[in-house]
Amino acid sequence: MIDQLPDVAHTQITSQQPKINWVGMDDIYLPIGLEEAGKQIHSQACASIAVDLPGGENAAKGIHMSRLYFLLNELAQQPLKPETLKHCLEQVLASHSDLDSSVVRIELAFDLLWQRPALVSGSPAGWRAYPMVLSAQLSKDSGFSLSLQAEFQYSSTCPCSAALVRETLSNQFSQNFADQESIPTQEVAQWLKQNGTLATPHSQRSLALITLPLNESASTFNLVALVEEVETIIATPVQTSVKRADELAFAELNGSNLIFVEDISRKLGKALREKHEAVEIQVRHLESLHAHNAFAQVLPDTGRADLRPQFKQGPK
Repeated sequence: MIDQLPDVAHTQITSQQPKINWVGMDDIYLPIGLEEAGKQIHSQACASIAVDLPGGENAAKGIHMSRLYFLLNELAQQPLKPETLKHCLEQVLASHSDLDSSVVRIELAFDLLWQRPALVSGSPAGWRAYPMVLSAQLSKDSGFSLSLQAEFQYSSTCPCSAALVRETLSNQFSQNFADQESIPTQEVAQWLKQNGTLATPHSQRSLALITLPLNESASTFNLVALVEEVETIIATPVQTSVKRADELAFAELNGSNLIFVEDISRKLGKALREKHEAVEIQVRHLESLHAHNAFAQVLPDTGRADLRPQFKQGPK
């Protein structure tokens, strides 16, 4: 009985159909399971999936939407790895062979939850969420490809502001001790304790968005390794578990890593390109001085010089 129900997508066909580059579905929520650094990680992903729809004489009016949906559901029943993603893409193309589809793409947006230790106090580790978008594409012409977009939060202290603060302290110190030829160390230390906050450099929460290709033949996506690599380069990632000793250590890190958006974008680009080809970097400093933000973008050498800020900006 169900097989006899009408399917207007295939029965109402015009003589000539223009091609469609991508057609599919998005905002499909799925559970995913990853194996990272020897641990099982579970998360919720928001998926999009699409295929091309060739045109021409008596071409199909539409694709098989339900087949895409059910194949995504099958993907969610097994550990997510490069090989399982590739197999799902192969099944999608096979399910649309009657339409001559030649390319399929899946994108999975999710938060990687990972524990981060305290800086120095030995306090219990806290959880950080790293927003990520995993993209997989299979083309009959160019084969299988994987890429990742990952967002990192860090603290940045303005070098210009820090220089102005040092100038303020220096001027005030000179005024207070102008009539003294020598000053005891203890007296200087006491003065600094009382006056060290006459001015403070401004710091702000900042964002780095890293986009890079992944190894299609690897057994895992190595997301945790990337987190460790990027946060080591940044030097001041935001913290989770913090006691006073950790707060002091973090302030010292900020003070020794004064940085503009231009500096951090170049630093990340230079370091990451030693291991990763075609990496793209976007950084944004959410200004504490201004009502606007500052951002910089470094594209691969073959990329176009267009501005495409893509930060998460809160929950979907």
